[in-house]
Amino acid sequence: MDYIVIPERKQAFNTAYWASKSPAVRKATELGVPGRAEGMTALAQSGLVIDRQIDIMGYDPYETMLTRRLYGYTWVPSALQMITFSPPGFALTKESAYDPDRPPAGSILVHDPNTFDIATWFPPFDPPPPAETVDPSPSMIDFSQIWPEKNGWFSTQAGYAVPAGQEHEEGGKTYIKIVMPWPFGAYHGWTLRAGG
Repeated sequence: MDYIVIPERKQAFNTAYWASKSPAVRKATELGVPGRAEGMTALAQSGLVIDRQIDIMGYDPYETMLTRRLYGYTWVPSALQMITFSPPGFALTKESAYDPDRPPAGSILVHDPNTFDIATWFPPFDPPPPAETVDPSPSMIDFSQIWPEKNGWFSTQAGYAVPAGQEHEEGGKTYIKIVMPWPFGAYHGWTLRAGG
């Protein structure tokens, strides 16, 4: 493996790394060096997994992981874990050999930041906002414009905002929004739900 920095990948990686951290960790990064170390240590003591080099010392997340991977690490100890092993590929007296296949609980996994799926490695801490739904009104369906399939009608202009698959009740019946792509955009319509 070579030490190759890909600028676009680095930006995406670092953004995802910090987005995966709790608001408390992100807030601690705004403190000065002594305050940051004290705050991160307190967070580690509370049970959070804190990266000593990145979170406490402020090293670049992407370049730190790239360097670790280059030296053969598949995991590294978190902030409060003791280092009781030799570096990968070395066997020093009185130290156990590094086992790449058995990361201790609470340790930090290391992958190649240029190839490993970032979303899998660092899922966002904050849940995504709920999908926006639109409450359709009767004007969403244009019953004068028949959709090219049974029990279907085109949308009015207002109906374009409704996502595909959303249901809408009208006149005692239930309709489902459908969208059909075509070379210059998409057709929007409604179909009567089976048994609806």
